[in-house]
Amino acid sequence: MTSHWQLDIADLSRSAAIPEPELRAVFEGTVPSPTFLRRLAPVLQLHAADFFVFERGPGGVLIRTVGNRNLSWTGIARTFLCLTARYWAASTYGVVGSGRKVLTADLLTDFSTVLGVPVGA
Repeated sequence: MTSHWQLDIADLSRSAAIPEPELRAVFEGTVPSPTFLRRLAPVLQLHAADFFVFERGPGGVLIRTVGNRNLSWTGIARTFLCLTARYWAASTYGVVGSGRKVLTADLLTDFSTVLGVPVGA
């Protein structure tokens, strides 16, 4: 994760005001506290609410994360159309959220665009 944002542990620790040992512990598997996540999110240019999404499967996580932006299925369809020029029926997003539709590369790229999260290389 730190390589994606071009930060090392010390930089991340300073920027997020999180003690370095606590940060290292989380990277090694310790469950982070809500305060930890709230401090970390803005440093990574993410929404803190996105760290508190608990869903089964990647489709559920993506739909819940978009929902954190106050978008209904119809709002998701309209937003995706405006930002990506690709239209999917509103009900399709519900099927993605339930895990009954496979996430294609195109759909993942569209979510990346809408959420403002770069696709990792």
